Amino acid sequence: MTDIDALIQRAANHLAGEPVIIRWRDPAAEGALGQAHKTATGAAVVDIANLTSVETTFRVLLHELAHIRLGHAVYTGAVTKPPSSIPRNEPRRAAWRVDTRETAANELAARWLAYAEKQGGQILNNHLEASPLECYLRALLTWRE
Repeated sequence: MTDIDALIQRAANHLAGEPVIIRWRDPAAEGALGQAHKTATGAAVVDIANLTSVETTFRVLLHELAHIRLGHAVYTGAVTKPPSSIPRNEPRRAAWRVDTRETAANELAARWLAYAEKQGGQILNNHLEASPLECYLRALLTWRE
């Protein structure tokens, strides 16, 4: 595990409020960028698709962690399914877009992102050798609600 992987894991556990298993793979839901689950034993799992943008990956991760923090992640069996194996037709996609849990996760993730950008920017100014992602993750380790 690299230093940045360890930092991602620490920040994920902190933001979610519990240990999180991060799987860097396409989620079970077809076309999803990320998905938060619980295992049958209650462990939190986040699947994140292989995205080309670090910024998008970071935003998706924050959104999925918000689902866990807010108690939206439950065991449905999807955590055991192969990537992209659960079809999402247009009625399912439409329902997902108006789900209040999505709005709540978006709002919390946006607060975390704003905090990371503000506090992480200050860290970056003092540690020019660090990457913005590293500084954002370090800042998020200080997040308190």
